Amino acid sequence: MKDYYQIDLDEFIKDNPALYYQVRKDAGLHSEALGLTVPEFVSFKMKEAHSKSLLSMGIQDSFEYCVDKHEPDSELASKIINERRQKINDLLGIDDQ
Repeated sequence: MKDYYQIDLDEFIKDNPALYYQVRKDAGLHSEALGLTVPEFVSFKMKEAHSKSLLSMGIQDSFEYCVDKHEPDSELASKIINERRQKINDLLGIDDQ
């Protein structure tokens, strides 16, 4: 299965080059303090910024948003989302009948 979140994150990074370069610039100063390598720090900060961006748009479920946005087959997107919801319900013991 495609990694829809990663596809959306890559698009976010591509669409925000100034933020990406600022994070890379700051990484040298801050990564060591957090015990992260520079690439780990950059990845962490970009994921954090992406998450904040989604929340600021009012998106509550980033998985569903990313699948819906990046899966061209709407029937497949609905199937993937419904299967995930069912797995969550099963895990929580929720009977959706």
